[in-house]
Amino acid sequence: MTAPTRPLRFGLLSGAATPQQWRDDVARAEAEGYSTVVLTDHLDLSGAHVTRLSWMPAFADALARTTTLGVSVMVANQDLRHPAVLARDVVTLDRLGGGRVELGLGAGWVEREYDWAGLRFDPPAVRVDRLGEYAAVLRGLTTAGPESFSFSGKHFRISRMPTAPLPTHGRLPLMIGGSRRRVLSLAAGIADIVNLNTLHDDRPGDVVLAEKVGWVAESAGDRFGDLELAMSVPLVAGGDGSPADAVEAVRTRDPFAAKVTAGMSPERAADAAFVLAGTTSAIVETLRHRYAAHHISYVVLPAHAADVMRPVLAALA
Repeated sequence: MTAPTRPLRFGLLSGAATPQQWRDDVARAEAEGYSTVVLTDHLDLSGAHVTRLSWMPAFADALARTTTLGVSVMVANQDLRHPAVLARDVVTLDRLGGGRVELGLGAGWVEREYDWAGLRFDPPAVRVDRLGEYAAVLRGLTTAGPESFSFSGKHFRISRMPTAPLPTHGRLPLMIGGSRRRVLSLAAGIADIVNLNTLHDDRPGDVVLAEKVGWVAESAGDRFGDLELAMSVPLVAGGDGSPADAVEAVRTRDPFAAKVTAGMSPERAADAAFVLAGTTSAIVETLRHRYAAHHISYVVLPAHAADVMRPVLAALA
């Protein structure tokens, strides 16, 4: 297994509910050295999920206001848009932004949103199978090659569709993420960025990451060294004491922190893969360890943790 050698970088996941809050997050992300500003993809923008804005128009606004900041959707629900339509929309966004777009894809998981829109919510195996074809269509339509692209699969059929215009850099970075072996294996075979979802894993972080990275490496084979490994860290707890003290303090005042660490001791929660906790030096050490031991080079953090992470990013710059 050849280890990836990409530099460590960070994404800022915005929960902005208003235009001004969004613009503040975008400005902060670019000024403080984040690689990307990140949104998720849901029909429900009421506050049930982190993201409160629709990602594509919000990204167009962000790209127009910045010069170096990238944008990344984690992740676009395959069942909300046909892949040919999404390919044209995202390539247009990429060209307008000068090549600063990453496209994340996911199988979809919030059944009530399917009910709202009158969409069929298929079993997980069907959705994952469809995601493989969806990613293949996106890859074919957003990569320099023949002047047209055709695809014939169980779920999609593309017939000699022109590939022009192409992304700014000739290839659109594609991300696929998941928590289970099948999706991570699929990602290892076709994506550029593999996003490891660890939110529901309460085992020690090293155990969880070693297992998931092992799945990716086994499926990727020789292309493992070309992959970028990413993860989201939804719970960041800064403090002057121990990591466990920091976690205990934050979950007494944050319902989300209390929910995702329910049933876990402070020490166990502080060691979870989806947590960064403690002093600046402790968080820096955790990130460096995950980079060296598990090759995690792209870490997405919630915007509300920006103050805690500011000295961390400075130390790692």
